[in-house]
Amino acid sequence: MHTDANSSVTVPVKDGWSAFAFPLAGDAIISGTETEEQTASKLDDEGDYITIETKDNNAEVLVYSSKRLDEPIAWRGLIVMNTEEELEKKGYKTYSNEEINVFWNPELCQHAGECIRGNSKFFDASRRPWVDISAAPSKEIAEIIDRCPSGALLYELK
Repeated sequence: MHTDANSSVTVPVKDGWSAFAFPLAGDAIISGTETEEQTASKLDDEGDYITIETKDNNAEVLVYSSKRLDEPIAWRGLIVMNTEEELEKKGYKTYSNEEINVFWNPELCQHAGECIRGNSKFFDASRRPWVDISAAPSKEIAEIIDRCPSGALLYELK
C-alpha cells in the first residue's frame, strides 16, 4: 500500500490472525514502532488493526496477515522452522551470543565470499569454527549476513 508523507492509515486485522508489515520503500511507524525501509515488523497478536504512519516521506508498505498457527517458531526470516531441531535437521549449524543467533548451512553455501569480504575477523574460512560470534558487533554481523546471496547464512536478533 502507498502512504503519503505525514499521513496515517489504519488496516483491519481479523480476530485470531497474525500480521506483519514490511516497508518496501521509505521508513514508517508501524503500530507505534519506528521501522526502517526494508525491515520487517512483526506485530503482537493483540488488537484488531495495524496503524501505518509516515513523517516527512512517502512509503510503500507490504502488509501481510494470516490465521495464527499457534506453534513455536525457531527462526523468522528466509526460512521458518518450528524448532531448533528442525533447523539442525536441515543442516544449519548455530553460533550464538546474548544478542544474535547466526545459522549457517554449508550445503547451501555458493562461496560468493560476501561474508569474508564483509569482515574477515568474524568470518575466517581458515579457522575452525570459521564463525567467531564475538569478533564484531551484532548489527554489523546482521548487515553482512543480509548480503549472503544463497541463504546459507541466516540470523536472528534477540
